[in-house]
Amino acid sequence: MPNFNEIDASIVEIARVSNQMEAELLQQVLAEEGIVSMVKPSGAGHGFASPALVEHALLVRSDQAPLAREVVDAFSAEEDDDTFATADPTLDDVDPA
Repeated sequence: MPNFNEIDASIVEIARVSNQMEAELLQQVLAEEGIVSMVKPSGAGHGFASPALVEHALLVRSDQAPLAREVVDAFSAEEDDDTFATADPTLDDVDPA
């Protein structure tokens, strides 16, 4: 897999997420598609909060940005669809009362 140094391309931000865990999840999704990415924390940082809890930017090479945006959008839409799904389908019909 090529890295940032092997190709002469600028680096662009394709997404901002609310914390480090979300950023690293998207970074893994991009890696599975062969897209090289970096995660950069933003905001106040160490002085006011853990870097893991601040907003993070997801950065990719400009030549991979269109595909990366598609991958992130598709993954985000898929995650939104699964928000209320249960891990065990037999629990869908259980009355919580």
